[in-house]
Amino acid sequence: MNHESIHTLVKKIAQQLAPLYEHADERDQIAWWIVEYCTGKNIGELLALESLPDDPELEHRIAQLVHQHVHEHMPLQYLLGSVPFIDITLQVEPPVLIPRPETEEWVFNLIQELHTLRHKMLRILDIGTGS
Repeated sequence: MNHESIHTLVKKIAQQLAPLYEHADERDQIAWWIVEYCTGKNIGELLALESLPDDPELEHRIAQLVHQHVHEHMPLQYLLGSVPFIDITLQVEPPVLIPRPETEEWVFNLIQELHTLRHKMLRILDIGTGS
């Protein structure tokens, strides 16, 4: 990585993600997630660094993860091992289904509706939701 800035690294990763993602903002976000995952640091910690130290192992991990995602079509959630869902993080690995954004929105709306009914006796039946 030759002491390149964090921003330069993220932009390079984002460019490699272009075949999968049309929007630059989405590519940048995913690139940040990859760097966070591979370094074990959150975005705040990364931004506090001027650059990452030369680390061939880290460079290899990032390249491997990007390759698996872009060329082997491995879902990012499986590569990272988790997916954010409302205000929790769900652990995912094959063959666990990755929650769709529509499901997250539906659950969020259901929770909001249930808060308005909190004093009533409710029964919920969950049928056919997979994992």
